[in-house]
Amino acid sequence: MRSFRKSWIGIVLVILFTASLFFWRQGSYISNILNSDNVIAKVGNTSISTSKFNRVLNLNINQFNQMIGETLSSQQIKDFQIHKLALGALINDAIFENEFENLNFYLDDIIIAKKTKEQIPGLYDTNNQLNEDYLNTFLYDQKLKIEDIVQIISYETKNDIFNSTILDINYPLFFSSNLNDYNNHKRNIDFIKIPIDLIDLENFIEKNITNKEESIKEFYEINKNDYMTDEKRDIKYILVNNKEFIDNFIPTNNEIYEYYNSNKKEFLLNELRTFYQFNFKNKEDGEKFYSEIISLNNNIEIIQLADSKKYKYNKFDKISKNQLSDDIGNELFKLKDNKFSPIFESSLGYHLILLEEIFPENQSSFDEVKDNIKQNIAKNDVQSFFIDLENNISIDILDGLNLEELSKKYDLKINYLNEQTIDASNNEENNIINEIITSSFESNLNYVSDIKRISDNQFYLFEVSKVIKSEYIKYENIKQLVKNNWIKNQKIEKIKSDIDEHVDSKDFLTKLENKYKTEINNLDIRKVNNEIPRDLIIEIYNSSLDKISYSFDQENIYISLLNKILIEKSNNKNKISLNDEIRELLYDELYKKTNISTNDQLLNSIVNNL
Repeated sequence: MRSFRKSWIGIVLVILFTASLFFWRQGSYISNILNSDNVIAKVGNTSISTSKFNRVLNLNINQFNQMIGETLSSQQIKDFQIHKLALGALINDAIFENEFENLNFYLDDIIIAKKTKEQIPGLYDTNNQLNEDYLNTFLYDQKLKIEDIVQIISYETKNDIFNSTILDINYPLFFSSNLNDYNNHKRNIDFIKIPIDLIDLENFIEKNITNKEESIKEFYEINKNDYMTDEKRDIKYILVNNKEFIDNFIPTNNEIYEYYNSNKKEFLLNELRTFYQFNFKNKEDGEKFYSEIISLNNNIEIIQLADSKKYKYNKFDKISKNQLSDDIGNELFKLKDNKFSPIFESSLGYHLILLEEIFPENQSSFDEVKDNIKQNIAKNDVQSFFIDLENNISIDILDGLNLEELSKKYDLKINYLNEQTIDASNNEENNIINEIITSSFESNLNYVSDIKRISDNQFYLFEVSKVIKSEYIKYENIKQLVKNNWIKNQKIEKIKSDIDEHVDSKDFLTKLENKYKTEINNLDIRKVNNEIPRDLIIEIYNSSLDKISYSFDQENIYISLLNKILIEKSNNKNKISLNDEIRELLYDELYKKTNISTNDQLLNSIVNNL
């Protein structure tokens, strides 16, 4: 979705909120404004918007990227069917959402608005007014339309009510107890870790490989996707910082003086007071101190007495009334020079105030404040200009202007980043460049991006001008690398072969220990364990007694033998919900009777442009 401000935001807010609280359902009008009325799928009468699909798709892609530790290529996204996973998840929710509509399960707008405020508190400022900038940024970052937010929060609220009132059913307590015992049980294993480099192929290759060179080439062909160049992109971008324009908005001396004369109250310095505050645990201690100082002549004598008798006090210099609590401020500002208050109580205890000096209310002179006035006028004016500039550029982007046209129209400099890879976004020295590069790999070719706010003072926009696609590296150029990987693969195959031969042998781990000079560890493990790899834990918990399990990574092979299954009876009374099981049964029945259609042409278009 494109960013937009001022009049555009005004249109949206009128439609969306009244009195900064109510949502109004005007989704079709918003869709027309944003040119986002494409529907990726229809489930009964419930539509799944393109913007919702793109958001879920990007979330899924990012999760895969994190899991594998690298950025998926377009082909990998298709191979892993991530687009279908994203659409499937949305259809699953839409089946229930459609049924809610069929059952006339509606929510009042005020409930949706309150839920929105709970889930996105930043939408409102401290005065309970809608924060327009936050709304605009939120929609941009989440890649959603306003009607999507209404739909999402409405569905989630209905779903929560449905789950808590209809599906809040638990297993019988005795059954839950047995399930909890099983889910928390331990398994005793013998465990050994062998570095892959230590594995001796011995006669394995000779016995199993007839033509070594052909085998390596075949390995390369099978794993060709692992030997590809990085996709590279040429990026041009405009980075706007409002500090670059500050000199254009420096006010004249006459303007500064006029502002000073029109706003003198702003430069009126409040009366200030310097005083001592004595604190007492109880009223009796305070009154005792009061009786001791009542006859003293001046503040010096009072402080000397307090020091000699170790009374606790604090001195505060030049404090205004609004800096103090009402209890202390009211007592202090009643006093005249060198006078002290009676003992009084506040929420913090009992006190006595000793006034030291009064600094009367004072009007700052023009010379004292003119520099601050100049800075504030320039800052406010440049910020207004900055917001107007951002808004106007957003509108021009919607109107189809390219980066060169925007640069010329607003006299903005275009910067260039050539042949950038996604790895280049790990530059620790420049976070802005990192963000631009990362965003560029989520954008299409020759497409001017939405404006991206970096801070209140900066934003950027960019365009990908060239894409150098990832391509296979020729075998001849990486022959040694492929050979090394092939050898590592053969070592893994060898140990897997040995395991298959000794799967029922209890002394197999001992033989490995002796052969590779490594150590067997006896461990009691649970399903959550940080000592051994997660995928090995899964294998162990799917295994039976006296069976061998294994897993491996780039450096090591991990092998275990299951010795015992340790189930301890506990007094765990935690309830186990049947929510998921019942919901799945309902889903199956609703799926059968719901008409589902997908816009395959649009789906393919989105996927092909990844």
